[in-house]
This record gives sequence, C-alpha cells and structure tokens, in this order.
Amino acid sequence: MSALDTEATNRLRSAIRKVRGIVSRVQKLTEADTILHMILPTLQALGWQGFEHMRTEYPAQPAGQVDIALLCDNKPVLFVEAKSFKRGKNLNPKEAKQTVDYGTAAGVQWCLLTNGIVYQLYNNEWFKLPLTQRMVFETNVLEDTFVVVEQKLGLLSMGSVTDGTLQKQAQVQYATRMIQEWIKDPPDKLIECLHGMLAKAGIPRQIILEVLKSAISLTQPQRDDQKPPGKSKRGPLRYHEPVRIDADNIFVQRWSYFEPIVDREEHLFLGSFETALDAVCQVARKRDSFDIAMIASAFGKKVGGGSMGWWTKVATHTVGILWAIGLVEVIITRPNYFALTVEPDPQVIMHKVREAAETVA
Repeated sequence: MSALDTEATNRLRSAIRKVRGIVSRVQKLTEADTILHMILPTLQALGWQGFEHMRTEYPAQPAGQVDIALLCDNKPVLFVEAKSFKRGKNLNPKEAKQTVDYGTAAGVQWCLLTNGIVYQLYNNEWFKLPLTQRMVFETNVLEDTFVVVEQKLGLLSMGSVTDGTLQKQAQVQYATRMIQEWIKDPPDKLIECLHGMLAKAGIPRQIILEVLKSAISLTQPQRDDQKPPGKSKRGPLRYHEPVRIDADNIFVQRWSYFEPIVDREEHLFLGSFETALDAVCQVARKRDSFDIAMIASAFGKKVGGGSMGWWTKVATHTVGILWAIGLVEVIITRPNYFALTVEPDPQVIMHKVREAAETVA
C-alpha cells in the first residue's frame, strides 16, 4: 500500500511521466541536468520543497560533499547522491559505498543513490551488515509500474520519513528478507530449536525442513504484476488484469486486427489510428488515468461522424497496441482504467509505434 495520499500520488505520477518523456528523447544527461530535470521534480513531488527542507552540495566531512541533503528541523535526515543519466548505464557498488560513506561521516541514517531512473535506498543504521544487505529497496521508474514505484518512493516522502513509517517498513522488509533466506536454507540452530519444540509430537527433522520450504510462498510479498494461476479465457482483451504476456505477440495481434477493420468498414481508415492517438493524448493531458469510453468520446468528437460502436472499437484497439508495447499501463487499483507511461505527445508515440511495428514485422 502506498504511503502517499491521492494528491501526492498524482504529483509523483506527473513527475515520473516527465522523467519518462525526457528519457524517450535523449540518450544521456549531465549530472547537473539529471538533478535539475529528473531528481529534483521527483523529490519535490514527495514533499521536499524550499530552502528549509532541501540543500545542495551539503558538507559531509571528511567524506566530502553530498549532492542533495533533505532536512527536517534544520537537520539532515536523508542524503541523496546523484549520478548522471546515461541509457544502458547502471548504478554500481562503488557508487553505493560512496553514498553510504557520506551518511556515515555525517551521522545520517538514510542514503539514496539515484541516476534519475533507478533509486536505491540504504539504511546506515545497519552499518554492521554487508553493503548489499543495507539496501532497503530499489526501484526503476521506467520498468516498474506506477503502483510499485509509488509504494517504494512513497516511503521517501517527508511525512513517511518524519513519522517513522520509513523506519518501520525498512525493519519489516529486512526481517522478511532474512526470514525467507533462513527458510530456504535453515541454519542448524533453527532446526534444532524447532525440533525441540515439536519433540513431544515426534516430528522428525526432515518433516520440519519440508514444512519450512513450503512456507516460502507464504512469506513472499504479493507482486502487483504477478501472473495469476491459469489462463484467461478472454485473453488479452481484459486489459485491467495485471497479467504477464508476450508483448511482441500481442502487438502483432493488435496491429493485424486493426488493419482488417480498415478494409472491412468504409468509414474506418488507417488515419483513424493517428486521430485516435491524438484523442488519447488529449485525454491524458487532462487526467492521470482514463478508460476506453473517454478515448472513444474524444475520438468521436475529432472525426465528427460514425457510431459510438465504431469509436469504441478504434479506441479499444488503439489502447491495446499502446499497452502491448509498454506505452500504456493498467491501473491495477481501478479496473478498466489506464495511464500513459510517456509524455502525451502523439508524434513521439507514433514514432515508437512505428519502431515496434518494424521490429515485429
């Protein structure tokens, strides 16, 4: 569940869309531009605004200066170390160590490493643990759904940091992770302890091991995009279901299904797809999410003719194509609602659609 209220969620989604729009147009940015155009808008959407809550080039002697410090009551509570965005370049352990070193030097518990796309949060309170185990979470604003990003970045909101929500969730996540590891490969002391507790019932060690391993599924957190068991009889038309599918295959189905309609109905022509994109973008500029009826209505006003059935058919297949290539995502908490994952620019979207069409042709 997200730690953000509706207004904050909308602000964060808007910031993420802007980031996705920037990334769709450039291959790399300088560190300064990454901070200015990608990181700061995201932090501001999370409530960190104004001189009293945000400083740059903050001293963390003797380690140096951290790029951004987030403050409460004039004290730093979270350090942000920024790295320049470059397509295909990942964050590395050396950069993570640099980030936590700043926190150690200044006595700051929470340290965030980011390139504007990937966010890694570390807890310096766990200084006795290896660096990899100090990571509280990692999220990628391009690859993860809005829901997942909101759940994780929402913990960095000013309210979550100051009211203890971040601290509690970090402890829960670490405990869950360690328990899962212990269950997968239980230490002898745990086995002996359980064996002693169950001795009166005569439960053998092997049974205890089997039960522990079967309990792994009970300790796994439910993912928002986890594929449900079985196969939907209605197939890909059920857009609201968070189901993993072969995107290329579905794209071919959507695109090839759109074209026969062009030949079959005299009022429908391929240009309708571009008009439908305009309708999608028009609605997306005004709303964070939309359904098929909204797109159909906007499309109908643009073409000025035809029936609601035709408009809905065009809208359905247009959204289907965009969804199949990752330009639209489902809103899991609102069945049948969608959101663009890129800036609502029809020219940019059409370019990506044509690229995808050439790839799967």
